[in-house]
Amino acid sequence: RDPPGGAGSGDLLDRLAVIASIKDVIELPELGEQEAIELLGNFKVTDFETAQAAVSAVPRNPLLLKITADALNSDAVLAADVRAAHRDKKVDAHSARVYLRRRIVAHLADPVARPYLLAAMYLPVVTRLQLRHLVIPLIDHAEGSALPPDRKVDRVFRALRSARWLSGYGGDVRQIIFQRDVRALVLKLLAVDPEQRKLVDELRTAAIAFHDNRKPTMDRAYALYHRAMRGDAVGPVRRPEALAHYLLPV
Repeated sequence: RDPPGGAGSGDLLDRLAVIASIKDVIELPELGEQEAIELLGNFKVTDFETAQAAVSAVPRNPLLLKITADALNSDAVLAADVRAAHRDKKVDAHSARVYLRRRIVAHLADPVARPYLLAAMYLPVVTRLQLRHLVIPLIDHAEGSALPPDRKVDRVFRALRSARWLSGYGGDVRQIIFQRDVRALVLKLLAVDPEQRKLVDELRTAAIAFHDNRKPTMDRAYALYHRAMRGDAVGPVRRPEALAHYLLPV
């Protein structure tokens, strides 16, 4: 049947044209269920059960649905992996990777900063110090105690902070807090990619050590955050109300 509020595919195409015209927004508005199924049909996913499983598992973002349709119409092995992921109510790893590369990483203006973006988004708050000691050495596979030069750290920091769709403006100019909706989508897609598991384990371990070696309450809060996200058993904490100030926004 026709999507809600419309009389046919022309209305859906008009809606997509409006969505595509939005500037400075990386998280596209999601389609309704019927609109998403119709869109998949336009991309040659004609089996209703396959389309329904896809829209039940994948955020109904038009680009992500297009990438998913391409994977479903690809070779039999990849298509089988995609369907298996959808049965588990998950985005498949291939589509997640393609979306992150095209829609997140490629939209960062400075190519020097792009390799560090996804790793940085595992951090609830990003500072120059964290880029210098955690993110850049991890991605660059720096040996021993080698740290990146200040010029590179500053360039990456400024590139991340100046992307309005990514971090917005305002707040403390010494730190970056990513847009909550964008970060939530990125982390959801990263979580289904086996290639990211080693990276996130190393990053969380390094982040815990980094924050444990510092005294401010903020560092205690973020060490606790990374332990919890890693799945560690977390016992009673001192002054939980002070930690909540830093943890509730993330």
